Amino acid sequence: MSNMEILMDEYWESMISKIDHEKHENQIYAPKAIKVIEKTIDQIKEYIKINDFKNSQDEINFFKNLKPRFCSLLIYYKKIHQIELEKPIGSMEEKKNHLLFYLNSLTRYFKQNISFYQYIKSGKTHLDELYFIRENAKKNILFETFSNDIDYRFCTGFDFRLSVLSAYEKLENYLNKELDILLNPPLNSLKSENTHYEINYEKYNLHWTESQSALTELIYALHESKVFNEGDTTILDITKCLEEAFNIKISNVHRSFTEIKHRKSDRLKFLDNLKKNLHSSIERGLQK
Repeated sequence: MSNMEILMDEYWESMISKIDHEKHENQIYAPKAIKVIEKTIDQIKEYIKINDFKNSQDEINFFKNLKPRFCSLLIYYKKIHQIELEKPIGSMEEKKNHLLFYLNSLTRYFKQNISFYQYIKSGKTHLDELYFIRENAKKNILFETFSNDIDYRFCTGFDFRLSVLSAYEKLENYLNKELDILLNPPLNSLKSENTHYEINYEKYNLHWTESQSALTELIYALHESKVFNEGDTTILDITKCLEEAFNIKISNVHRSFTEIKHRKSDRLKFLDNLKKNLHSSIERGLQK
């Protein structure tokens, strides 16, 4: 990995952490998410203007792997906002058709871009210079971007297409879940109909009385073990859920985890203690 890639990865991760923190602090929903991510993309755009790419591999890495992480989030939340604004007030059938309309539009887009989608998913790289080098991509008649006001310094067109496909994968899950909630409403749901617009978890009389760093250990252990949604979740998702469940506010889970990583000893002392206490309880039970 080149020095440029290392610097960009560090910068990128700091921006991801910033977005996660601001979303967490604001109990974010779609309109707020859009503002936060747009502001961050503008900051990254300015960074690229000042710190240009050292070589073609740096440029490919940015437009193929880095920039789409933000742009896909922006597209995802904009679509959710649009879907919610257009949601019909009426029968269940009308609401179902509304969700199906958007699901069908995702299917059409995937079909229209099936070759490019398969190229990305297969991990191939032989066309990367065509797709993710600005000078090459802007000559292509299939150039696609956010608007007619194209800044060729910050897009290849295909980075946008990749962002749309990534956003639509996530949007498909969202729409299917909303459709399932509509058609099969749970008897005692712990979530509101749309968690992107309000958070309405049922409150329990449980208060976390251990330290924040202890809860951080638990959050990261659950995330790395992929115990929720078959691994399709984020640190932020788990953090917000446990905050609601345990009536605690975590100021910055990423910073707390960084402090854990730099411990000189007993790095996972809370998890180790959990294991020790459970083992002792089992032993006592066997002795009875």
